[in-house]
Amino acid sequence: MKLKSVALLFFLFSAALQAQQKPDDFSLITSGPILEVSPGGSADIKIAVRIPEDNHIYVRPATAMSFNIATSFRIPDSEGFAVDVQNAPEATKHDTDYILEGKGRSNVAGVYELRIFEQKGRKAGPQVYTVPIIIKTQMCNSKTNICFRPQEFKKSVRIKVIGEKQSVSVRATSNINWESSYDQAMAEAKKSGKNVFVVITAPSWCGYCQMLERDVFSKDSVAAALNGGFIPLRILDTNSDQNKFQFSGYPTMKIASSSGQIVKDGGIGRSEQSFLAAIAPFAKTNEQENTQEVLGKDEYRANLSIRVYKSGANWVVESPVTGKVLYTEARRDEKYIILKSTQKNEFLAVPLNGDQGYFHDGEKWSPAFTIQQ
Repeated sequence: MKLKSVALLFFLFSAALQAQQKPDDFSLITSGPILEVSPGGSADIKIAVRIPEDNHIYVRPATAMSFNIATSFRIPDSEGFAVDVQNAPEATKHDTDYILEGKGRSNVAGVYELRIFEQKGRKAGPQVYTVPIIIKTQMCNSKTNICFRPQEFKKSVRIKVIGEKQSVSVRATSNINWESSYDQAMAEAKKSGKNVFVVITAPSWCGYCQMLERDVFSKDSVAAALNGGFIPLRILDTNSDQNKFQFSGYPTMKIASSSGQIVKDGGIGRSEQSFLAAIAPFAKTNEQENTQEVLGKDEYRANLSIRVYKSGANWVVESPVTGKVLYTEARRDEKYIILKSTQKNEFLAVPLNGDQGYFHDGEKWSPAFTIQQ
């Protein structure tokens, strides 16, 4: 009987290992053994994904209420190259996410189309750079919805810089009130109490910078967020103020306090929605950090006499039962602001448009309150 139990456990363990993702499940597809990129230019590659049957990976969240890990790709900042997803595989809506369903390891479940950017403006030469692409992913059993531990895999692409730096004429299309002087931006920050949003960029030759200008900074929503909640500072590659920051390539985005301390170093999304979600917790609109701060509709009243409002850098959830409890903003989208308790592994999903509010106890979401408009 004991031997049968051991055998059963071994079988289950082996089955779990078979189902778990492997490095070879991600196949790099390039036009040749060496990817050729011009200084500041880009080149495209593909990554084919294989997933065991009855399993899935997450492609992107459908709502800010998702706690699952969407498959992502990055190149370490120190490499001076960047990667961006141009097209993700066709995905299926599943609860709070879009998922890619497995077709077995003998079949490709989907293909990611990626673009690699050269960020330093290197001179052409014979050197071949071996650049790591870090893939972070999480696979789940589609029948039980039980997920495996998130994994990271590394795929290396060989890159050679060829040709000349291609300069283009760039016309500003945004309504952002950019400062161009570090000292002036810091002076304005101290006067207003706002943080400084910093972008170090080279749109005259850097393809990734041009994409940022086109896809993010040209948006009215981004201009409103930066002009209202920050002192926006745009430092070109010809400006010596770039030497006041540590960075490894263009573009680089940071958020600094009015004293010059970096409060967010990288990790700022490069699409409109992910950019807005990343900078939102650092926005300030009043001169005093500790006053109740209103950004749009940042105060709500729930039917349980709960008040939710922003105060300085934190949010406050106030009720007669609990008193004032501090929360930090974890993320947001067009429907919800997700708040995390500073004391416990608990979250609130505060709806922006008077819908149902939810409470997360660290395991699942439960309806908890309704916002009164």
